[in-house]
Amino acid sequence: AGKQIPTQQGPSNTIAVLSPLIVVAAVLFVPLLDLLMAVVRRTRRGLSPFHADKMHLHHRLLEIGHSQRRAVLLIYLWAAVLAFGAVALSLFNGSVVVWVMAIGLLVALVVSAAPRLRSR
Repeated sequence: AGKQIPTQQGPSNTIAVLSPLIVVAAVLFVPLLDLLMAVVRRTRRGLSPFHADKMHLHHRLLEIGHSQRRAVLLIYLWAAVLAFGAVALSLFNGSVVVWVMAIGLLVALVVSAAPRLRSR
């Protein structure tokens, strides 16, 4: 008689198995969204998707008063918050992750808008 190994199946186990792919997708989400928005913005104007403009996320962060270094760190912060949420989904209760992600995204939003808020 062979021993049977109990297997756990369910949504949390599936998320745990897929978490490496989810983390990669979460980290790439911000730059890919920026790319997609640039293509849509340019084609709506009747321009080539490869036409240069100053409307990328880092240009907008510089425009509202962030330094080059802070703009890069903010983009890293957004990617880190999303990646943390992707990893946390496989480790913690979903509702806890949603609340922590909401707080993290709110902090990232406030920090990103800080120069604009100070100028008012």
